[in-house]
Amino acid sequence: MDILLRYYKQQKEIYEAEDTYDPLMLHLIDMGWFVLDKYYTRSEESPIYATALLLDPLKRA
Repeated sequence: MDILLRYYKQQKEIYEAEDTYDPLMLHLIDMGWFVLDKYYTRSEESPIYATALLLDPLKRA
């Protein structure tokens, strides 16, 4: 998930730059970020997500 958010941030910085400014792409990036954030928030609220975190061997100390 962090990889996708990092990618959106990088692309937004590119299209905000003066020489590559594109308002349509900035709008599309914002809309994509909005949808991604919406589903990310829903996944955190799910008991399945909490269970998966507890059972993930990489998260155990």
